[in-house]
Formats: sequence, structure tokens, C-alpha cells
Amino acid sequence: MKRQAIEVNGESFATKTALTERIRGILWTHHPERSIDSPDFEFLHALLERHPRAIQKIGAGIHRFFVRVHPFFKDNRGFWLRRVDGTETDWSFIECVTPTDPQKKFAGAARAAIAYQVIEFKKRQGNSY
Repeated sequence: MKRQAIEVNGESFATKTALTERIRGILWTHHPERSIDSPDFEFLHALLERHPRAIQKIGAGIHRFFVRVHPFFKDNRGFWLRRVDGTETDWSFIECVTPTDPQKKFAGAARAAIAYQVIEFKKRQGNSY
């Protein structure tokens, strides 16, 4: 079975890796907190429509896209958007390229919910089980 090209905003990508490289190029060439203008704005808008929660992320409509540096991990950048109503949210371009399987998301959330109990159990057992 031949792999199908991925199309975003009229651009065609032979692989997810090629698409990811294009997206990372946008992420690292724009200055933090500054609005991302066309044609990258249109590309990001089309990309965001592939997000599993696109409707919630877009909300009332997108006023602007921008890059924000993580406050603690200065080497990490992410995409953010400001909606026309003034609210802001981040969004994962990775979810747009390869959405996380809902079952895996649930399993991860379940593990996180009981992590403290597992740690306490291990402490009580002296890690010797």
C-alpha cells in the first residue's frame, strides 16, 4: 500500500517527518510573543484544523498565532493562539500530525491519577517486591 501525501494549506508532504520539519521551521524562526503573519498564519490555521480538539482550541475565532517560550524550560517553545475574545490557549502541533490514541490518553491519565499511591506502596515495601 502506497503512503499517501499529507496536505496542509495546499502544501504536500510525503511523510509526517517532512511535515514536522516544516512546522518546527515556523516554531523556531518566529520571535516569541510576536504575531505570526501570512503565509505561516494560514498554514498554522489549516494545521490546527487537524487537531482532535480543534473546535475547542479555535473557540470564538483566532485573532493571532504566536510562539511562547516555556517559563521553566527555556529551550522549549510552543505554539499559542489568542482568540478574538481575548482568551489564549496553547496547542500541540504534534496532536495535529499524529493524534494520540484516546485509549492511550486514558491509560496515561489513569496512571498519573494513582502514581502517588504506587510510590507510597513501593516505599512501604522497601522496593523489595
